[in-house]
Amino acid sequence: MKIAMIGQKGIPATFGGVETCVEHLSAALVDRGHKVIAYCRRNYTPPNTPASYRGIDLRLLASIPTKHLDALSHTAFSLLDLFGSDVDLIHLHSVGPAVLTPLARLTQRPTIVTIHAADWLRAKWSAPARLCLRHALGLAVKSANLLTTVSLSMVDFLADTYAVKAVYIPNGIAVQKAAPLSLSDRFGISAQRFILFAGRLVPEKDVHVLIQAFQNLIAQPAFAHTHLLLAGDSSFSDSYVRRLRRLAGPATHFLGVVDPSSLASLYSQAAVCVLPSHLEGMPLVLLEAASHACPVIAADIPANRQTLGKFAYYFQLGSPQALQHALAQLLSNPVPAAQLARAARRHVTRLFSWDRIAQQMEDAYLCALRQASPPR
Repeated sequence: MKIAMIGQKGIPATFGGVETCVEHLSAALVDRGHKVIAYCRRNYTPPNTPASYRGIDLRLLASIPTKHLDALSHTAFSLLDLFGSDVDLIHLHSVGPAVLTPLARLTQRPTIVTIHAADWLRAKWSAPARLCLRHALGLAVKSANLLTTVSLSMVDFLADTYAVKAVYIPNGIAVQKAAPLSLSDRFGISAQRFILFAGRLVPEKDVHVLIQAFQNLIAQPAFAHTHLLLAGDSSFSDSYVRRLRRLAGPATHFLGVVDPSSLASLYSQAAVCVLPSHLEGMPLVLLEAASHACPVIAADIPANRQTLGKFAYYFQLGSPQALQHALAQLLSNPVPAAQLARAARRHVTRLFSWDRIAQQMEDAYLCALRQASPPR
C-alpha cells in the first residue's frame, strides 16, 4: 500500500505525541513493505531535513502559521496535493485536520481518521474554537471510511455520542537510546534525586499541581535536597508558563524542549516521573518512562489507568496534598518502586511494540479499502 499521513507537524518528531506516533508507525509500516508519504509543515521542519527519513518520504508544504489556521491550512494544501496522485489511502491524524475529511473523500481515496485525544477540551482554545473542533469530530464520524483511536475511553465516547464503532489501536513504544547527560555538571543534581515531568506546559497537564506538591514536599527535611525537572515548553500557553515560574522555587528547573535521547537519559536517572494531567488520550510519556524502568505517579484518570494499569502509582486528580503524599511514600520506599518499574518495563515492551501496532493498523487499512471498494 501507499499511504499518505496528514495532520502531524513534522518528522523527525520533536513536537509532541502525535508526531512521535506518526513517525514510529510510519517507519514500522515501511518495514512491513508499505510506502509512506508524511506531509510536514515547513515552519516546523529544519531546512536541512532530508527528503527521506527512516524510509518515510517527507513532503514539505507551507501553512498559514497562526494558532487557528496552521493545522487547517496545511491539511488543505496536503489534500490538494493528493488529487491525481497514486496513493492508496489517506490517514488523517487528530480532530482539527479531521474537519477536512470530506475533502479527503473527494480525492477518491479511502480515508482513515485517528482521534488521539479530546482536543476540543484543551484550555488553549476559545469557546468558538472548541465548537469548531466538535464540529470537526462530527464530520470525521460521518465522512471517514474508518475511525481509530488510541484510547479505550474515546471508543466509549464515540459509541455513546455518535453511535459509531471506532477501532482501538494504542500508541507504541520504541526504547530510545539514552545520551550521556550529567545533571551534576549542570544543576548539581545526583541521579535518583530528582522528580521528572515531561510534556507540554499547558493547563490541562496540571503542572501547577505538581509544583505545589513539590514545594510542600521539600519543606520536609527528608526531601530538602530533591529537585524537580520540567522537560517541555509552552504550546500557545505563555501566560500559564509565567504562572508556573511564579509558583516555582529555586529547586525547580525549566529545561525547555529536550531531544529524545536526552529525555531517555532523564527517564533513566529520575527517581520518579509524574504525570498530573486531567486530559490525556493515551499518554506516551507513561510508556516512555516505563520503558526505561522509571517509576511513575499519575493522576487517577481512565486514560492513565488504561495505559499502565497496576504498574504505576496513582493520586487523586487535582490534589497537591495527595500528590505530595504519593511522592513522599515512593521516595521513602525506593526498592518496591524500582521493582514495580521493572515490571512496568516488561509490560509495555511486550504489549506496545510498534511492529505489533503497525500490524493492527495494516488490518484497519485493509478494512477501509474493502469498505471503499464498490461491490461487484
